[in-house]
Amino acid sequence: MLLNYYNDKYVSYESQLYNLNDTYNQVKKLESEKENKTKILQESGILNQNFLSFYMYRIVNSIPNNVGLNSLKVNPTQKKIKNFEKIIFETNTIIISGNSSSSMPINSWVKELKKEKWISKIEILDFSKSRNKKSEFTLKIVVK
Repeated sequence: MLLNYYNDKYVSYESQLYNLNDTYNQVKKLESEKENKTKILQESGILNQNFLSFYMYRIVNSIPNNVGLNSLKVNPTQKKIKNFEKIIFETNTIIISGNSSSSMPINSWVKELKKEKWISKIEILDFSKSRNKKSEFTLKIVVK
């Protein structure tokens, strides 16, 4: 009778131990997933205290009247996205493309943007004249 009692207790504790080990493994797995997701968020710049809405607001408000934007890409990809490949973003980068009637407004706009304290570098990636005599440009802005 005593042996049956101890045997029942052993089975009960063994069951509890199994459940605790299973729970512990799930917690470890979830902590690992959390770390990975936090790392992804940090790389994307979302956890930056001056999130992108601040930069977008400043850029859009500084655009001269005779400059039109075609696209504005925030944290663009470094290369074309392919299936089952890791997507690599250029963090703290903004790519702007647009057009203007001449190069003067673009030049003055770039000079004004260079005065901003949150911009570390501005590169003119492309500047050309199209057939309809509009100046087309592509700017790369690197945020501090």
